[in-house]
Amino acid sequence: MSSKYPKNVWSVTLADFDADKFRAQFPIFNTAENRSLVYLDNAATTQRPQCMVDAVSHFYTHSNANAHRSSHRLSRDATSIVENTRKTVASFINTVPEQIVFTSGATMAMNIAVAAICESLVAGDEIILSVVEHHANIVPWQQQAEKRGLKINYLPIGKSMIDVGQLPKLINDKTRVVCLSAASNVLGSRLDIASVKRSIAGKAIMLGLDLAQYIGHQAVDVEQLGCDFAVFSAHKMYGPTGVGVLWASSECFSTWSPFMFGGEMIEHVDLQASRFREGYAKFETGTANVAGIAGFGAVLQWLSRLDRQAMHNHETKILHYAHQQCAAIPGIELLTSPDDNVGVLSFVPSSSCQYAIGDIVNWLDESDIAVRAGVMCAEPLATILGHSAIIRISLAAYNNYRDIDRLVTSLQALFLEQSSESILGIDSLLSVQGWQARYRMIMQWGADMAPNNALRNDNNLVKGCETAVWLELNCHDGVVNLQLDADSRVMRGLCMILLRLFDKQAVATINEEKILQQLADLQLQKHLTNSRSNGFMVILKAIFAALHAR
Repeated sequence: MSSKYPKNVWSVTLADFDADKFRAQFPIFNTAENRSLVYLDNAATTQRPQCMVDAVSHFYTHSNANAHRSSHRLSRDATSIVENTRKTVASFINTVPEQIVFTSGATMAMNIAVAAICESLVAGDEIILSVVEHHANIVPWQQQAEKRGLKINYLPIGKSMIDVGQLPKLINDKTRVVCLSAASNVLGSRLDIASVKRSIAGKAIMLGLDLAQYIGHQAVDVEQLGCDFAVFSAHKMYGPTGVGVLWASSECFSTWSPFMFGGEMIEHVDLQASRFREGYAKFETGTANVAGIAGFGAVLQWLSRLDRQAMHNHETKILHYAHQQCAAIPGIELLTSPDDNVGVLSFVPSSSCQYAIGDIVNWLDESDIAVRAGVMCAEPLATILGHSAIIRISLAAYNNYRDIDRLVTSLQALFLEQSSESILGIDSLLSVQGWQARYRMIMQWGADMAPNNALRNDNNLVKGCETAVWLELNCHDGVVNLQLDADSRVMRGLCMILLRLFDKQAVATINEEKILQQLADLQLQKHLTNSRSNGFMVILKAIFAALHAR
């Protein structure tokens, strides 16, 4: 690794994995505002160790320049960082540097591979995916299939993972590609790669693997995997955002056409035609994320000094403990098994539960517990499982038993019997002490708000909310007539607040700035962010837009 990295990039060697020492290397957990944070959204993105932060800072402070462009000292440093990291990535997955392409992430890497592969396919050719795939391994193939007349076949789900036993039944003389996730981002279960290889052995079928969820938990040897191409992202394995890797065989790179065009990937350009660079180089166009690549190199060197098997064993113990503890909580239904799993526990409210998913995740957030809710960019799988949304707990090696105990305690507190407080008006929230009491009051308001079935139709559905919300606003003689409904109790409780602020109010007296301040006074700031899952802010914007349109 280049000596241009700061000397403190490499933290202490952990010969025998120690979760507390490991966690101590992540600065986010040492900040005042995050000391009580329980971070269980690692399948979305992991946190970053100090070595990565130092490497990125060091690059910007000492070596900031464009790689591969100029001959001056800073550019030479930047180029050295990129190429040394390419060697580090190659060593990390047991390949050669010439088979590594840096991309903006796994999604970009998959799009490059799909576009290149499909250029050589003809109408009627077939591709095999599975129903558990992330959208990034479905939508690019769909777009190419529609354009070129290709056919996509899907492997079904078995108990909790792709049923690879069905693969021989889908393969025929038209099959050209099999592309599958090595681990599900919703269920955590691992693909039986060996069975897939046996099914396509001796056939002219290309094998691609999405390693995005897998590589952060398991050592990867692409030679042993036996695939033709694979993709992964840095940010799911303690690295920076905006950096991904496309690995492919030399044969692929020699025959594939580039996906994007511009600087650096060019060998020669005149006014009528261009000639591209050979091999992997033709896929890296434009200015690279050199700072991110520097950070990724530091992370991989750091990971290489750790006992990855011991890390995996630790995660497995925590995952089994989480499943055991959560299985005893009334009101939730587990969708996952801890066996052969890369660290994911997913659940939904049971049929007898009085809470919707939005109620549960908001409660956990108030407990400073970060989880993911929704379809996890795997909507076909969620549909097959029979759920419009799912709650996902996902682990990294810095998680511990205390994190799971905090999660379980918070869920148990939620499922305690609700009080029968009456609705006293929104001002009553100001006098309530403690977030749990405030949250319960909002939940009680939601319970007391009767569903408005006449309002619940597609015309009134507010787009952009993970929780279904319906809204209708009319004005008669300058007075607002607002109707709201939602499918979660907490959102209905929040809708009650909006109804009290807007319904039956004179349009001329409604002041947007004043209302936002009132909501802030009610300490509802977390519901006033622009997060895409934040239905409350979406509703508020929809109300203001409807008022402005009148």
